Amino acid sequence: MLDPSDITWELSADAWRFVQAQPRQFQDHYSDIKGAFQVDVCRYINAVGGCDQKAIGISPLGGTVGGGKVFKVRVAVPGGGKSGGLRALVVAYCASRRVVVASVVVRRDAG
Repeated sequence: MLDPSDITWELSADAWRFVQAQPRQFQDHYSDIKGAFQVDVCRYINAVGGCDQKAIGISPLGGTVGGGKVFKVRVAVPGGGKSGGLRALVVAYCASRRVVVASVVVRRDAG
């Protein structure tokens, strides 16, 4: 069973710019958000293995030429509500235990 310390985690330049551009409220919760996100991704990889099945908050989107599995992850943010929070585009290279966060966007409640 993988846990977050077993994986090399990377942020793309776009994802890092997103993190840096967020307001103080987000920055204050960053380590908690990051930890919960990493645990969720590990649970998904452990449960699904091939990263090719839908799970609560995680949807597979396809693969890369290099063998990565692409999926989107719903990331809860304090005060974000059920439909709010963040959406992350993730590429997991399970064999090499590497996860790249390719992109992150804010999603707000529609109501």
